[in-house]
Amino acid sequence: MLGDMPVYVYYILAYFFGSIPFSYIIPKWLKGVDVTKKYDTNVGASNAYYSTRSRPIAITCFILDFMKGFLPAYFVDPLAGVFGVMGHQYSIFMIAFKFKFRKAVIGLGMAATFGLLAVIAPVMILISLLAFIIIMLLMSPMNLFKWYEVEVGNIETVFAMGVAALIYVMFFNPDALTARAILLLVISTTVAYSRRIRLQLIDFLGLKKKKRR
Repeated sequence: MLGDMPVYVYYILAYFFGSIPFSYIIPKWLKGVDVTKKYDTNVGASNAYYSTRSRPIAITCFILDFMKGFLPAYFVDPLAGVFGVMGHQYSIFMIAFKFKFRKAVIGLGMAATFGLLAVIAPVMILISLLAFIIIMLLMSPMNLFKWYEVEVGNIETVFAMGVAALIYVMFFNPDALTARAILLLVISTTVAYSRRIRLQLIDFLGLKKKKRR
């Protein structure tokens, strides 16, 4: 751990670091594009690409977002990494200055999550990817070939995260701090995806509301 400050100070710093909206700032700065008004409005590397069609911008955004989970987990502890992920998902800067407290969830945090898992549970990345493929094949096989598209696989992603977390905790015997971090990560990610899951379920079950005449 860095320095001698109380651990909660590092958690707060990790959250604020995670809150820096690189995937909003970089497309806006280099291309004049507001990703919150494009495609799925997600402030993340995938939407940065679909909004700008620039691979260098998307790769840069992915790396910076990846570091939000990686650096706090590597230099502090697993919970600090989760706070970095939560900063991305619920960016205080975007909430306060962009959305004026009208919107809570900003990003989905997959790049930051991979950064965190790369430090605390690399095998969980592989498990979650395998679970995602299996669940997507069972739920919507045609979408397996569209996994890269925005708005595809929201339900499957959350299920895969949950399954991977359960398998990892049951069979890989993580320490208590890592187990708590994984549980908090799954909860935070589920909340971040909740609106998208609701919309996808409505579409999946054919429950779209009819337009009033």
